Amino acid sequence: MKTVTLAVALALTLTGCLIISSDKTETEGTEVGVETLKQIVPGTSEEEVLTLLGPPTSRKPVSEGAELLRWEYRRTRSQGTVVFLLFAGTCQTSESGTIYVTMKDKQVERI
Repeated sequence: MKTVTLAVALALTLTGCLIISSDKTETEGTEVGVETLKQIVPGTSEEEVLTLLGPPTSRKPVSEGAELLRWEYRRTRSQGTVVFLLFAGTCQTSESGTIYVTMKDKQVERI
């Protein structure tokens, strides 16, 4: 009876050591919420936009005195589980977004 009890206790103890899981989230860029976007309307100064959104991912001239500014973000979450010698699985999800703002003469023309 002692042998069976010891074997069960040992098995229960070891199973905690045999399962490994991980959860990792990586973010690139700055995610911009709806409330922040509502503050950016035609006529808003470039300085105010940069204060709200931070530096853009890129800038591209589109015409005389006009420039297209782009902000991108990506969030990737990776989850994994390994059961020693039996199973290994991973799941990865991503979400991303891009905001474009056209500036003309240092003011928002279009968002």
